[in-house]
Amino acid sequence: MNNMVFFRKKTSLEEKPSQPQKVEEIPKPVTETKTKAEETMPQHKEEPVKEEEYQQEEKREGIPLFVKLDKYQTVLSLVNELKATVFMMKNALAVQKKLEELTHENITIIADALGKLEERVVAMDAEFTKPPGYEEEYVEMGEDQNIEYAISDLKQKLSDLKSDIKQMI
Repeated sequence: MNNMVFFRKKTSLEEKPSQPQKVEEIPKPVTETKTKAEETMPQHKEEPVKEEEYQQEEKREGIPLFVKLDKYQTVLSLVNELKATVFMMKNALAVQKKLEELTHENITIIADALGKLEERVVAMDAEFTKPPGYEEEYVEMGEDQNIEYAISDLKQKLSDLKSDIKQMI
């Protein structure tokens, strides 16, 4: 009854296979062929992770989400402040450029007015007769007075532009 299996038919000894057939496995030949890609690819060597780097990674992973959102909000506010600063700097440069243009325009206007004034004085002088032998000394106005006038005019325009900038801010 040793040969008996529950819930099966009894088989006779003749029907049972005598011994299982042994299958011999032939090992595959090992060839060391490398493709060009393998030859040209550098070998990646794993470097041991330093404890400091590992601890930093743990710290990063351990930061709660709300702190990250808070930092994100902080970064966004800083970016917005930078945008506002860039905008104000652009406006300041535009005002500076306008000021330089006005200064140049003011200088040309003053030079033209001075030239016209000189022509009129010469014309008036030629119109009036001078007695013979009378020579009038030509009194030159110092450049200081002309420069002071131009500077005072520029100061006034500069103060106007400053008030405009303050109103913009």
